[in-house]
Amino acid sequence: MKRLKSALLFFFVTMVAWQCSQNQAKDQDNHLLFELENIASQINRDFFHIRKMVEFYSHYIRGIYENQNRLRDGLTRSKYAMYEKTVLYKPEDDGGSALFVSGAVPVDDRIRARARFTEFFDLFMKPVVDIYPEVSQIYFNDPESFCRIYPYFDVLMVFEPKLDVRQFNFFYLADEQHNPERKSLWINKPYVDPAGRGWTVSTIAPVYVKNQFVGVAGIDVTIKNIADRYLNSEDGIFLIVDHEGLVIATEEQGAKILRLPPLVNHKYIATIRSNTFRSEQFNLLKSPTREIREVAEAVIQQNRRDVVLSIAGEVYSIMSAKIDELGWTLWQLRGL
Repeated sequence: MKRLKSALLFFFVTMVAWQCSQNQAKDQDNHLLFELENIASQINRDFFHIRKMVEFYSHYIRGIYENQNRLRDGLTRSKYAMYEKTVLYKPEDDGGSALFVSGAVPVDDRIRARARFTEFFDLFMKPVVDIYPEVSQIYFNDPESFCRIYPYFDVLMVFEPKLDVRQFNFFYLADEQHNPERKSLWINKPYVDPAGRGWTVSTIAPVYVKNQFVGVAGIDVTIKNIADRYLNSEDGIFLIVDHEGLVIATEEQGAKILRLPPLVNHKYIATIRSNTFRSEQFNLLKSPTREIREVAEAVIQQNRRDVVLSIAGEVYSIMSAKIDELGWTLWQLRGL
């Protein structure tokens, strides 16, 4: 009888201890998921505000256009020069924006006047870059390949004469054909920035003056800035994945675990003449490794928030949280 009581007591104590350990593990998982959701919510809020800022910028540009004659009268000293009788540009950095007019449309007095009154864009552009640490640059492009962009850089080192800006997604996705609702939007698939800042995502908004499309306002965020600001943590390995399975950003260790090529910044060997996107090698849904494909399907297609990846003798817990503003998912990997 004593032996039976001892056995029952041992069983009871063991079950209580097991239940406590299970509860502790569950509490820890809930805490980690809560922290992950906080990071995803922060990204979502920040990028929502940046998109709203490009809307305000487009309204500001419209106001400058509507008052251009008055504003132009106050600008008498020319800051601009011609390169090879084709490109209108600003040769010196005066603390304001750069200007590049490619000559795809011949530079005439209209365009020279536009260069002068758009100097007032600087009053809006500079504070945006100062306020938002994620933002790399802010700009305005028009159908005549007129570009004003801040911060200043040597445009002749980056852009080619007669570049047609209408061929780039950060322009045409906001035009009348592609965006009839005239809304702000995110280009949430990384592309190589023609201005030399590497892999980039952008928020853009059309500018209409008296119901006429005059150009596109844009704000860029580099993938490097995203990784540095949001993924630099000691609490596991983080990555951001889009709704098609493409890895947007991760740390070096995350790339190794998921059998990805190194996510290095783009090296500019030549000028960028057309849209350049990340290759399908970075798509987890198309990974040659079955275990990675299955995990990606579970998170992206089945909306599972807590899955396990077992690969090459290692086991990892993967938790995820949505970033609705961009259609992305934030993942956190932890070794088990």
